[in-house]
Amino acid sequence: MQETLAILYSGGTDSTCVAALLAERSRHMHLLTFDRSGFHNIQNSAEGVQRLVERFPEIRFEHKILKIDRIFNRLAFQDYLSRLRRFGLMMLQNCTFCALANHFRALHYCLEHGIRTVADGATRELRFLPSHMEKPIEKLRALYAEYGIEYLTPVYDFDIPREIDFFDKLKMEKDGQTGVEIDPDGRTTGRYLHELGLLPSENIKGSALDRRLQYRCFQYILHNMVAHIVLRAPQDYPRYEQDILEMYADVIERFKPGPDGTGPLKDLLD
Repeated sequence: MQETLAILYSGGTDSTCVAALLAERSRHMHLLTFDRSGFHNIQNSAEGVQRLVERFPEIRFEHKILKIDRIFNRLAFQDYLSRLRRFGLMMLQNCTFCALANHFRALHYCLEHGIRTVADGATRELRFLPSHMEKPIEKLRALYAEYGIEYLTPVYDFDIPREIDFFDKLKMEKDGQTGVEIDPDGRTTGRYLHELGLLPSENIKGSALDRRLQYRCFQYILHNMVAHIVLRAPQDYPRYEQDILEMYADVIERFKPGPDGTGPLKDLLD
């Protein structure tokens, strides 16, 4: 059994399911919640932690809220004009830089604490967000591997509920305890947590309870507007994914730590 691992933890269904799944292989989990300007109700993530503590009393859960504003700003705005000429309006997609800031901070945290396994709740549900796209995930997996760290996405192939419409995402106010419909035979993260007694229903996505469990950020609206309207990602997904990969490669080569953990972002850690 592995003693210690880290999870990029929002408090939502998917990241909580990751923690529950990995409970079989760990007795010490660092749950890393990232905070920056534009995030709201970051403290909500603590409720999911408490549910995990009560369900798995044998495991030590260490919840950390880590500020990433300075890292995000460096990734998004350093040499901005030259990168704007290269990548165009893709530079408006905050979610790309946010995802990379999260993972760079997680990488530094793992190096600081000697952690050799990190995981997150990436799924197939958000297909235009880089942190949920297959090839960018593989790019991150290779980055972690350079430092001897295994990066896991345990719920990536879980079934997802029917797509939540735009107003559901904005309001998150369905029936309090019950979210969007799910396939009766589907294997969703919500169903898994319900079976463990961690949730009151099989899927809470799109519900008021969902809103209470995790922080919120609406900057994805701009990201998706650029992806759909300007970059025409739905019409040419392979090209969109390749453009994301090129931006990932550029940022990773600019900012990744040295072998000892030092590097251009080290002085930006809280």
